[in-house]
Amino acid sequence: MKRISAALLAGAIMVTATGCDLQELGKKPIRVESEAEASVEDMSVAEPGKEEVKEEAPEAATVEEVEEIIEEEEPEEDLLTKYKNNPMDLTPGELFRLFCQGEIMAETLPDESGNTQTIDASHYEFEDFTDATSAMTVKKPLDLDNDGELEFILNNMVYGDMYFDCKDGKVVCFAQGEGTEIKCTNQYYNGANWVIHYGSAGNGTAYIFDKYNGNLEITESFRLDAIDEADGTMSYYKDETPISADEYVVLRETIFGYDREGMMEGEELTKSELKDYEAFLERDGYVGFTFTTYRQPEDVNWGSVLYGGAGIDTDDYSVEAKDAYLKAIGEEYVEYDLAAYKGDDVRADIERKTGLVNFDLKKIRGLVYVEEYDMCFLEYSDVTNLDVTILKGVKNGPVVQLVIEGRYGEPATRLTLIGTGNPANPFHFYSNRQLWEEEYGNKTFLAPVDGSDEMVEYVVSSSVNVHDGCTRPHIQIIEGNETGKTVGTWMENVDLAGYEIKEVLFCEVNGDDIGDAILILDDGSDTIAVVSRGKKNEYGSSYYYCDKYTTTEWLGKNIKNLTATRVLKYIKSHQDEYKELIK
Repeated sequence: MKRISAALLAGAIMVTATGCDLQELGKKPIRVESEAEASVEDMSVAEPGKEEVKEEAPEAATVEEVEEIIEEEEPEEDLLTKYKNNPMDLTPGELFRLFCQGEIMAETLPDESGNTQTIDASHYEFEDFTDATSAMTVKKPLDLDNDGELEFILNNMVYGDMYFDCKDGKVVCFAQGEGTEIKCTNQYYNGANWVIHYGSAGNGTAYIFDKYNGNLEITESFRLDAIDEADGTMSYYKDETPISADEYVVLRETIFGYDREGMMEGEELTKSELKDYEAFLERDGYVGFTFTTYRQPEDVNWGSVLYGGAGIDTDDYSVEAKDAYLKAIGEEYVEYDLAAYKGDDVRADIERKTGLVNFDLKKIRGLVYVEEYDMCFLEYSDVTNLDVTILKGVKNGPVVQLVIEGRYGEPATRLTLIGTGNPANPFHFYSNRQLWEEEYGNKTFLAPVDGSDEMVEYVVSSSVNVHDGCTRPHIQIIEGNETGKTVGTWMENVDLAGYEIKEVLFCEVNGDDIGDAILILDDGSDTIAVVSRGKKNEYGSSYYYCDKYTTTEWLGKNIKNLTATRVLKYIKSHQDEYKELIK
């Protein structure tokens, strides 16, 4: 058991040189450079600025993930020897592991005087918690300094997150909470991960946002303040600039709202109001926003929006324009119907529906933009205009959130609208997030990536194949709270009804560097292994294609007590046999 005293942990938490002052939080805004990080579970309330951030226990990493990083026994002697001989030889994961086992120290960033502090993890509790102040949970690594590499996260329920950059033979804690009243979290916003210090100090709430680069330097900062004045009124600031309550709510929701698990707090919409919103969303040109998902307006798939009914007129196009379109997509002919839209019409529609002004059509998703003719093209086989069913909704100032019932077995989505104050165009579409939380009947899992510290989030489902009538489970990878690639177990005429996916490992089985997956399935009396290999289509996009049942039989005959790690090891040591099987 590894423990740390409350005093020692508090000392470790307080040493970050961020300059956050408890006496200043919630008062007149001041410019502060700070470092921190975590994930806010719920930051929205009906009355802006009166909110109290609810700190809930973060979802723990899987047992396998924790055991891989932190073990009860002492680390292998050769790893310690490797570190003592040359710390530069250790991977980020190995450095973090030694730190968590108490074998090496972490250091903080230098303070204003150039001094650093050390952090000793030898007494942290990673299981069998006896003291809330010393209990640590390993969270999924994230790229917190926006350099393309993952940083490690420890979370304490009392103090919040601690962030560690592990490289060049060192473990550096570059952000953490500063006592019980200034906590640390992180948030993806405007194309980057931001580290946040937040807290309440009696007369208000403050959020301080810092964006780091790979050198652990703060490249951008801003802060939001909600101040409870002596006369009982609320004042709001972005940096030193006063803003309205509505502006504060919009900023807070556009920053934190997408990743929040639950609905924002606010006034619950009546059944009559929900019907009005359904009618609004079913209008031509709007329904498409309900069945495409997007974190922010820049991410909207306009092909999906227009597929649900354009709301803007199509335009005639010349033979030359069509040829330019075909050249852009690398095809010789148009396979389906082809719709064309003037660039100015598309830009105007984007501004009207999202608020984005003069959007760069070269970055548009779902449409093909031909700059030479300033036209957007969309191929379609038919046009769908679907009904919208709203399960519930809330309103907070100008922000409206609606839970839209999923279609065709897909999960529900949470649509966020921002009021414009213009009766002719009352809302801008801001985000639409798939809801994977358990309260909506879903459960997600994490799977490791062999040879790295990355974890892949996925959801499990099953389907009946129309060709052979067999039932097979599969997983869908979740990226940014929406499903991406599917990793299936489709083996012709093999019925896997009753089998559950017990383990998933992302790895490389055949040396083509595309990325593969191994799935372990069990029905209570039988365990099998399924290999799904990565392939690329003619456009260069990767997908997963399941090996035939002969691979599953081969593995079952040669490996006792099937696990994904054993399967990968066996395939790598029997490459000639494996490549014969998959010819």
